[in-house]
Amino acid sequence: MNEIKTVFGFTVRSAVRKKPFKISTIVLLVLILILCALPSLLSSDTDASEETVAEKTYNCYYIDASGLIPGGREVLEALLPGAEIVDGDIEKLDAYGAECDGNGSTLVVEVVERDGAPFINLYQGALANTTGVVDALNERYVASLLAENGVSDDVIALTAAKLGSAALPLGTMRFTGYVAGIVVLMLMFFAIYFYGYSVASSVASEKSSRVMETLVVSAKPRNILAGKLFGTAFVGFVQLAVCAVFAVACYQLLVPEGFTVAGMPLSFETFTPLNALLILLLFVLGFFLYALLYSITGAMVSRTEDLGAAMAPVTIINFVAFYSAYFIALIGGGGLKDTFSLIPFTAPFILPFRLLNETVPWHIPVLALLLLAGTFAAIAYATMKIYAASVLYYGQRLRLRDLVKIKL
Repeated sequence: MNEIKTVFGFTVRSAVRKKPFKISTIVLLVLILILCALPSLLSSDTDASEETVAEKTYNCYYIDASGLIPGGREVLEALLPGAEIVDGDIEKLDAYGAECDGNGSTLVVEVVERDGAPFINLYQGALANTTGVVDALNERYVASLLAENGVSDDVIALTAAKLGSAALPLGTMRFTGYVAGIVVLMLMFFAIYFYGYSVASSVASEKSSRVMETLVVSAKPRNILAGKLFGTAFVGFVQLAVCAVFAVACYQLLVPEGFTVAGMPLSFETFTPLNALLILLLFVLGFFLYALLYSITGAMVSRTEDLGAAMAPVTIINFVAFYSAYFIALIGGGGLKDTFSLIPFTAPFILPFRLLNETVPWHIPVLALLLLAGTFAAIAYATMKIYAASVLYYGQRLRLRDLVKIKL
């Protein structure tokens, strides 16, 4: 145990002192801060823009020589508080155009008769606000037409009323759960890749510098490997935990209450304690499963230059598991999802997404965790044997068939 503690402490101190760790932590925190601050900034910009439009005064020339829409001018005055409604003349259209060239906001509303009904021509500058103009005038015309035909004011008001509506969620998938599932999936992939590479690189560099010979004399190979794995995992999990706590704090302080994305509210109802526990277990076991494989690749090379080629098989497995889980989580059928949810190499990717977006039968995550734990135990045993046999091997890069010749 003391040997593991010694290697663990050495690994942690070495990792936190490296510039990549410090830079990546700062970059992640800055990105989180920017993402959480964006809603407030966008809301502020929108409010400021609305205030500017409301305060800005521009001319809106209303032309209805035949009086086709009674009360049309009053409608525009209520609809466009930032505009000065002026009776216009179509003969002065060129003058209005010259005025528009100066401010870009001039608006000309001309009502003419076409096919026995009013027809609206809008002559607008590049910055003119015409939202709702035609609809408002159309409602006014219909109301006046109904009044002329003896329809009561109550019925007219009812015809102008808008139907109420509400956007309600269907199924268990939510926008927040969808995004969170993708984020967890991406975090799992990058954590495995970068921290797994860190384990392999650490072992390979110590072999190339012959430091491993000193370590093996003072500690057993299995304890060295355990210390390195736990140390690297500790650094990675602490970094992610710091980012998670910082993200929660930024969300609480910076994201406006009731903020929506494309009309969809942010909802965290799928983040139940049970789901959080299952996702954490999947994340930890999945990380250690791949970290064990990466540690073998570091022990099988004698030079750090050969590390990339040695890591290729594990990296391919990681990529295949990530992309297969990604596409199956989005478009796969129920049976296909269940199958990939039980495969130890893909379960850490696909199950977190499903737990945040679906009602998953309880036996699926339980069986997946048992299979993942069993696979981890088997690979851990084999890794300890292979690591002990190959860690002091120098020369050409070891291949799997070469391990058979070495006494395990």
